[in-house]
Amino acid sequence: MGGEVIRYWAGKERLFRLRLGLIMDLEEALAKQAIGVTFQKLASGQFSVMDVHETLRIGLIGGGESVIDAKRLMNAHFDKIGLSDNAGIASDLLASLMVGVEEPEQKSDGDTPEPIKFSEVSQISRVFNMSPQDVRGLRYSDYVNMMRGYNASRPDAPIDHLSEDEFLSILDKYEPKEGA
Repeated sequence: MGGEVIRYWAGKERLFRLRLGLIMDLEEALAKQAIGVTFQKLASGQFSVMDVHETLRIGLIGGGESVIDAKRLMNAHFDKIGLSDNAGIASDLLASLMVGVEEPEQKSDGDTPEPIKFSEVSQISRVFNMSPQDVRGLRYSDYVNMMRGYNASRPDAPIDHLSEDEFLSILDKYEPKEGA
């Protein structure tokens, strides 16, 4: 279990990586906030500065920086980059952890993959590692922000945009069973 991305940050391409032990460190650093909650907050734009800061700091450590160098880099560069840029990297890292990122195959010209088109709550739940009840509780604006974050992290396999009516129609089809 793990995720990683390489992004230009603090003057050069850097590896940000999370593996099981560091995921637990991240949860601990965020007051025992579950990794899924942190992912949802970043994907929906409802994150705190600490969510972004700690995800990047621990991702740098997982990418090979020493604890001291990661702290030094964060102190020197975190405030010099826009929060949305930092959040984008943190979101990409957690997206790679939660949904995986496969290396794109070499494609010939004109060989573009079909975009994913959601039609069921279960599809949304599976891609974003959310319970159907959590998906059903999403506001449309949060769903749109999650899609934007996902599509930014996976430009070769985008998810088609759903209108608000399409999104609500998917939610209306989901009927939880008694006692669920």
